[in-house]
Amino acid sequence: MAGFYSVFITALPGCLPAIAIANPGSNPTSPECIQACSLLRDTFPPNTYFPGNPNITVWDAKQETLSACWIRPSSPANVSATLNTITNISCRFTLKGGAHARDPDDSVSASGNTIDMQKMKAIEPSPDRKTVKLGAGHALLSIYHGLEKYNLTTLGGRVADVGLGGFVLSRGVSHLSPRYGLAVDNVLEYEIPYESSTVRIDWNSRLSVEGATATPPGGRNLFATITYYPSDDLERQLQGIMAEEIQSIKKSPGFYPNLVIQPLYEAAIRAQKDRGGSATGIAANGRLTVVLLTALWENAQDDAQMNAFARKWVERSTAATKNAGKHRPWLYINYASPDQDPFLGYGKANLQMLRDIHREFDPQGLFTSHGLL
Repeated sequence: MAGFYSVFITALPGCLPAIAIANPGSNPTSPECIQACSLLRDTFPPNTYFPGNPNITVWDAKQETLSACWIRPSSPANVSATLNTITNISCRFTLKGGAHARDPDDSVSASGNTIDMQKMKAIEPSPDRKTVKLGAGHALLSIYHGLEKYNLTTLGGRVADVGLGGFVLSRGVSHLSPRYGLAVDNVLEYEIPYESSTVRIDWNSRLSVEGATATPPGGRNLFATITYYPSDDLERQLQGIMAEEIQSIKKSPGFYPNLVIQPLYEAAIRAQKDRGGSATGIAANGRLTVVLLTALWENAQDDAQMNAFARKWVERSTAATKNAGKHRPWLYINYASPDQDPFLGYGKANLQMLRDIHREFDPQGLFTSHGLL
């Protein structure tokens, strides 16, 4: 294996020129967002795209053509300028990395502005090759390829086109986690552009003080997840529950269900403790099993029954793990459905710590969908 250094720096937003005006479909676009798109197009005229342009792409069809416009920055200063324009006019926005999220407003704004980080793909190893600064526009494959020439690698997932930002911020389970912990526990610093400045948060030092206590693209997708202590009998039960629940929907066009059962090794949990602790609340006596339910289908009219299928599987599977005395409330964010709240597994103390940090660095609630937490 190439030389591995477990600590990396991920830079959140940072890049510009490129605006793609997309068809908002049946979602009304506010005059404020239309004005924001016009101002951004005038400020950054190159690469302005209109409806139907092939440069506008989404991973999940449920997110297709919903934004008033897409902006592709190329520097932190450009991102700050974009945010300044959008927020001064009071238009909603969403940040897009790899965009493996499944629902509108997760990574593609519904009738607002989508800030697409696609152009920010810096790879800057430190002189000692122990850390690397990575741009927020990377997919995991481009990171692997970029680091390869330095004979380095980092914690990443198994799906090539998953974005760095979502992977890391949602904890990041890696094949290297048994040795180094989760990806989120290996971040030294975040760079966050605001409307008029860029702030760097040294997350590792804060935690040492305050926190020591592949699916085919283009279709319609859903994820759901549960976590439990390993049990061969439970694995068979969960597969049986899925087999029963798909009977009423298995003839839906393009239907492709899958159940991924994967270990979260005790060494991965222990590694994050050895690094000074984690805010994610994961704790266990032994390794855990993380189960991912996925489904792919073609038609929008099947969305409701697919979501009902996922909810029923989660309800029955959770009940089975509780009945067996194996249930764990911790959920992997990247696998959670919109009906699931993975933050409940963090614990009250960790959640309050994160709320305090949020209020310190984002007092206006700019980077959350509902304002301050």
